[in-house]
This record gives sequence, structure tokens and C-alpha cells, in this order.
Amino acid sequence: MNIANDKLLHYIVGIWIQLIFSKFININVGLIMVIVIGIGKEIYDKKHPDKHTADLYDVIATVLGGITVYLFY
Repeated sequence: MNIANDKLLHYIVGIWIQLIFSKFININVGLIMVIVIGIGKEIYDKKHPDKHTADLYDVIATVLGGITVYLFY
């Protein structure tokens, strides 16, 4: 998988997390969860370097997906 595809997947996951939490709980909680899950995933990746690579830009891509939904919801 190349870098652009990886960031696109993070962006899409951020969108989905935000949509799900916005629909069933609250739009603000959704954005908080996007941030928490995005950071949590990279912490997990950092602790498992044999199979994963931690990347700050993955967090940014995930959060940008959530922000996109937040702005247009």
C-alpha cells in the first residue's frame, strides 16, 4: 500500500467514526472520539513496530475526516 492510499483510508475511517457517533450519540462526542481513536491507533502502532508504523500524518488524516463531517453535518 502506498502512502497516499494509507492516508485516504485514515481519512475515510475518520469520516465513518464521526458519522456513526454523530448519528447515535452527539456530533461533539463524535469529534472527540475521532481524535481519541486516531491517537490510540498510532499509540498501538508505536508499541507494535514489528507490524505497524506510527505516523503523525495518519492521526491528522483521521481527524481531518472527522472535521469534514463535523463541518457539513
